[in-house]
Amino acid sequence: MGLVLTMSIFFIVVTVIFIAITVFFPEWIGITGNRAKAIIAAQQNSETSSEKAPEHATAVIPPSQKESKDPASPNGSSQS
Repeated sequence: MGLVLTMSIFFIVVTVIFIAITVFFPEWIGITGNRAKAIIAAQQNSETSSEKAPEHATAVIPPSQKESKDPASPNGSSQS
């Protein structure tokens, strides 16, 4: 009986702590709070279409770095 009572009290204490964290620090557990929503809205409004990268954009590697044969050389080429 003592173990059941101890585990029940532990469960209640942990649940109360979790509820307190969700109320006071919602971002810590993945809930988007009012402050985070305001920041997201401000960032979306401040961006212009020219600043946004297209979704299909990828990094471009120059051919001189692609064809590198000597990884020990500092500039990435096989020439001495």
